[in-house]
Amino acid sequence: MIVPNRRPYDIVMEHNHKLIKIQVKTSTYKNNKKRNYKSGYTYSIKRRSRITKNNKVFHYYEDYNEFDCDMYAFVQPRLYKIAFFHVDQIDVTTRKILKEEQFADYPLEKALTYMKETK
Repeated sequence: MIVPNRRPYDIVMEHNHKLIKIQVKTSTYKNNKKRNYKSGYTYSIKRRSRITKNNKVFHYYEDYNEFDCDMYAFVQPRLYKIAFFHVDQIDVTTRKILKEEQFADYPLEKALTYMKETK
């Protein structure tokens, strides 16, 4: 089920009689090889929010908390690939970088298995 806007998750799925909230993230390719940074597809782990005050729009970024979502789906539309991570599998606080060959290492089943093992 696709969820209306302004929620901290985009999709809800049912697995073993439990609802799982999934936050979908898309990326743009950043090739930073010249600067000795890790190159790959970059995904923001922060949630972008906005407020309107005196007819001005302000954007700010905040962290997802443990109740916002259960899983991330990192989508790369040009490759037609998706990598799934349980929120506890994310080891960074601002962005996750994936190389093209890493998408196959993170199927939905692996994230669901991780979720079952940690609960």
